[in-house]
Amino acid sequence: MTRLASPRPYFLPFMLADLAINACDTIASRTRLIATGQCSAEEYRRMMFEKAEAAQASFLALAGATPAGAFEAAVTPWLDSARANAERLRRKA
Repeated sequence: MTRLASPRPYFLPFMLADLAINACDTIASRTRLIATGQCSAEEYRRMMFEKAEAAQASFLALAGATPAGAFEAAVTPWLDSARANAERLRRKA
């Protein structure tokens, strides 16, 4: 059974808080991997390309959004990416 990464509707301040928490979790996990020498080349590649992918998804979502939902549309790809990274890195720990 698959579950949606971002349930709708989701209040923007909560989205931003969730994004901050998951981003901090991801940064801490990656810092640990780098400090212990366990960070793979694939993880370094992900660090580079995930920002570009999220930015592209954000621009595409923003292009199709209504003015009322523009901020949520722009933040959602970043939030989905941060959640996925935090979850994946938690399993590695």
